[in-house]
Parts: sequence; C-alpha cells; structure tokens
Amino acid sequence: MKRVRPRKERRRAAGRLILFTLLFFLLLPYLGSLMGDGGQEEIRSANYISDTWVEVDRLWGKERIPLEEYLAGMMAATIPVDYERETLKAQAIMLRSWCYSLAKKEKGYDIIPGNELEEAYLSPTACQKIWKESNEENCALIKEILEETKGMVLVWQGQIAAPPFFRISSGMTRTVGEYQAHAKRWAYVCSCPCPQDVEAKEYLGRAELSRREFEKKVSRLLGEEKWTLDKIILHRDLADYVKTVEIGGKKIQGEEFRYALGLNSSCFTLEKQDDTIVIKTRGMGHGFGFSQYQANELAKQGQTYRQLLETFFSEITIEKL
Repeated sequence: MKRVRPRKERRRAAGRLILFTLLFFLLLPYLGSLMGDGGQEEIRSANYISDTWVEVDRLWGKERIPLEEYLAGMMAATIPVDYERETLKAQAIMLRSWCYSLAKKEKGYDIIPGNELEEAYLSPTACQKIWKESNEENCALIKEILEETKGMVLVWQGQIAAPPFFRISSGMTRTVGEYQAHAKRWAYVCSCPCPQDVEAKEYLGRAELSRREFEKKVSRLLGEEKWTLDKIILHRDLADYVKTVEIGGKKIQGEEFRYALGLNSSCFTLEKQDDTIVIKTRGMGHGFGFSQYQANELAKQGQTYRQLLETFFSEITIEKL
C-alpha cells in the first residue's frame, strides 16, 4: 500500500503539469498584453478588414479600433439619434472627415490619435446605459447611416476638411473671418441665419453663481485677485456671441470664459442681482459651422445631406475614399 500512493501522486502531478502547460500557452497572448512595457498593441476585432484605425490608450498599452466601429460611438456622443436620417448622414460625413484629417500613415495604415476624439465618443457600454431598451434599435440605425455614407468625406482645396459643428446657434452661425486663429483652417465655413434654432427647447439657458464663486473663477482666468466686477466689458461678434471679455485692460476669449464657467454658449449676458451673478445664454455650443438643430429642421422640409452641408460650408465637395 505504501508503494501505490506515490505512483498516484506522480500521475496527478504529471496531469497537473500538462494542464498548467496548456493553460499557459492558451493565455500567453493575453498575459503578454497585460505585462508588456506599453509598446504592446492589442488589435480589437482582429477579423475586421480595415486600413484605418483609431488608436486609444489603455492601462495595458495601446488598443486599435477600426474607424467605422469607432465612428458609431462618436455618432452616439455628438448628435441626438432621433434626428432625421439626412441630418445623421451629414453628421457621419463630418465626423469621418474630422478623423481622416488627423490620420497619419504608419506601416501602410491610417492611424488616428484617439486622445483627440475621446470627448466625442461613447463606448458600447455607455450607450447601453443611456439608451437601455432602445440600445439595439439605435445601434442598428447608426450602423445603417454609416454604411450608407461609407468612405464619404468633405474636401476643401484638395484636402480633407475638419468641419466644425454644434447643437444650436444664437439665431445665426458665426463669421470665421473675425477670428484669426480659425480664418485659414475654417475658411470654407459660412455665416448663415438659423431662424428655427430660436424655437429649440434648449435655446435659452440660465446659470446663477454667488458673487464669491464668480469672482473666484474669473480670478483664475485672469491670473490675479484684484479686479472690479463693475468694469467688465463684453465684446461681441456679428452673431452676438461674446468674442472677448475685457476686465481691467486684460482680455479673456469668450470660449475660454464659457468653459471656465460651464455655460451652454458664449452668447451670453451678465447681470448682478444682490450677491448673485445671473448669466443668460442663447444657443448651445461654439456657434461655428454646422448647426445641428437648424439642419434637422431643414431635413424635415426635404433637404438632403448634401444640401444641408452646402448650407453651412462653401466651396466644399463630398468625395468617397
């Protein structure tokens, strides 16, 4: 009996060794991605045939996602999915153009830096949480829209454009010529009236901050503590957006002021009520380029995605890659 027990143990040990060896080789690719030095890359959807990838940073290194797959998450993040199909098509073309304008060639592939797109992206998990029981239907719709516009981009002067878009205007889109920083790269952007934007439910916004909180945030922007609330001057552009906020001779860009205070739009007014600063806004977004709400109202009247894009952008063509 004493000799039988060691044989059994040896057989069990040999079996465990074989099992561990098989598991090791099965898990080796996964372990490599986790334990790598950051130079490792994981290609998701390996069977997906694509020449264009969005590269995003993960804890285990870099992950590359096929562009058309990534665009679905961008669509979910940037436009209401219940908008008209033609509006959604226009949005898909603008997003694809934006992505390709950032692409760099690497070993025969177009690689797009995901860190420049992350704010305009929702993961499949996030979509499921937001859409819930409508998730499958909405995902199917977005997939159809991307398929119908596959490869389409906006081109201006032989280059793929990076067209600006936003949700709702002040009643007119902004004139790019007034802004030196945007004048060249957005020279194809038109300033046009958007009369139906003023009918949007989200058109008017209101924010209230205590005087102390307001002064604290503005002091951070100015980089100094001492300034006078009564001497704020708002310089406006032709569409009535605040171009710059002037305080004591120092100027803050309207968009910078908007982000610092968490405002819907840089088309705003300031009003002091006792120890409260009331800020009223009109529209949603920066006001340059494609107004999604106005475009959607035009789509309801029968305009195609081409007509919508031509309304907000001049001298552009829609080409297929």
